[in-house]
Amino acid sequence: MTVENKRRLSLLALTLTVFFWGAGFVFTDLCLETGADPGLINSIRFVTATIFIGVIFHKRIKLNKESLLYGSIGGVFLFLGFLFQLMGLKYTTAANNGFFTAAYVVFVPFLHWMIQKTKPSSTVMTGIAIALAGFFILNFGSPSTVEDVVGKDNLPLGNLLTILGSLFLAMHIVWSDRSLKKASGMTITWIQVATSAMLFAIYFFIAEFPSMTPASVNWSALALPVAFVAVLGTAFAYPSQIISQQYISPAKTSLIISAESVIGGIVAVIAMRDVLSWSLVVGGLLVVTALLFVEVLPSFKQKKIHAKTSKSSIHQNKNEQRLEDICILADEHGKDNASEKECTETIPRDKNDTVATTGSHTTFK
Repeated sequence: MTVENKRRLSLLALTLTVFFWGAGFVFTDLCLETGADPGLINSIRFVTATIFIGVIFHKRIKLNKESLLYGSIGGVFLFLGFLFQLMGLKYTTAANNGFFTAAYVVFVPFLHWMIQKTKPSSTVMTGIAIALAGFFILNFGSPSTVEDVVGKDNLPLGNLLTILGSLFLAMHIVWSDRSLKKASGMTITWIQVATSAMLFAIYFFIAEFPSMTPASVNWSALALPVAFVAVLGTAFAYPSQIISQQYISPAKTSLIISAESVIGGIVAVIAMRDVLSWSLVVGGLLVVTALLFVEVLPSFKQKKIHAKTSKSSIHQNKNEQRLEDICILADEHGKDNASEKECTETIPRDKNDTVATTGSHTTFK
């Protein structure tokens, strides 16, 4: 399989990941409605995904000191990203939480620039600006209701915690890109997910378990939505994201992943858990425009340049062939040495070609 085909497959896998994460907003909401706390939900989610990935891909997981180090650090970033996002939602509105979480699309290219010394292109930065405008409309297009704000007694703190969570999610993407140089994508993924599972389990037993009563959770209603976010939203999604980063830059990866908010809104409307609004349509179109601007436009320009180059190359080859035919005819009709010298000097050749003159015939080796 060529690199280009692998890149297309990575885009497909990343697109499915975005869909599962977008739908995951609805399924996570269903989990919370069962009475389960966020720490419990994420503990089940990551523990299940750890077992799932470990059983299916155990032959591709190679543990050593380097992979454990890089994978564990990535797992800590992933855990902190989720944790601060949940903590932020406790103090700020869902709109603020959604917008500031999406800010990782801004953090990623600059973090990657700092660590890998790779400056983001103007196309990517323009796409990020368009996407941010879309996120703003998505999250703030509809006025907040009293229910949105009630109990949110410290909005600045909630916004700050959410931004911290966004920063850690950005660090997870950038660190995963760097980790791929040290170990296989599946190894890094499994260690990251396992680390997050362990940390969420510790968080649950310290922060939630003491005040939890098992009877308060509707376990039968929890089973299906938590299975979705565990298997498709984690066991499939995170390996797809990290392995895809072998062929897609971190900046583009973050921009593609950010479309999860649009998918989440569409799925919520389809599931009749939300209503179709102008902010979802306009904001969603802006995010899609950003993705097309970053991913499709450069490919279109590259194809156009390639076609132009190919056309020029064909024209040059035809000229070379015509000159060579003329020289062969000249040789066959017994032209003098001056004509032979003119043909030898006129016919374009690659720098590795050598000229051999036998009798009156000029040949290429």
